[in-house]
Amino acid sequence: MTRALSAILLAMSFVACAPQESPAQPPAARWRTPIEQAEAAARRGDRREATRLASIIASEYARTGSRISAEHVIAGRAYVLLSSGAASAARAPLAAFDAGAAVSSNLDATRRTGNLFLEKYNAPDARLSYESVLKRAPDDAEALLGLAQVEEFEGKPTALATARRALAANPRLVGALANAGDAFEEHACIVALLAVADEFSIPLIEDAAESLGSTVGGRHMGTFGRLGTL
Repeated sequence: MTRALSAILLAMSFVACAPQESPAQPPAARWRTPIEQAEAAARRGDRREATRLASIIASEYARTGSRISAEHVIAGRAYVLLSSGAASAARAPLAAFDAGAAVSSNLDATRRTGNLFLEKYNAPDARLSYESVLKRAPDDAEALLGLAQVEEFEGKPTALATARRALAANPRLVGALANAGDAFEEHACIVALLAVADEFSIPLIEDAAESLGSTVGGRHMGTFGRLGTL
């Protein structure tokens, strides 16, 4: 073996044994904790705190922009909290979600676009958003739930079957059972709804405030679930 060949082989062995640098990890999304706190405040009715936190996020987003796709989504969520309910109020969150959806792997952005369309009673565009997610992830529970809500809004009989698919994908997705309840309401079939709840081990709570005195199969409404209110 020549010296030149020995030197080459030795150099190759050093390269092969050299520690490899791990791929650079994307930076963590800013504002993740503040948006969760803002949405929690909104759920408990603390509109002032929700608006304060969402305003901070929106201000920083407008000033610095986004480093990664997930930050567009967080900004969109903040804009949703700041929306006044007018149709024009959807423009800012839609723009942020669209920016996030530019990265095809960011399904959350597309789902939230669908949620916003549905909130504004735009069922056709909401359907397109959810179906776009489902083409890439057929068992995405949240997209299935959104599609079930669109179908229920449109009065289609497939709403219940789609809600069941959402529950099958994620049995803890309580919104799917609530949507199934809306679908069953048209048929006054609380027995079937209870069967769905039992199938997925989800406690059924009945709001029977508008069914006082009503019965199904001789049994009073408000007595089928784990808990009932009148």
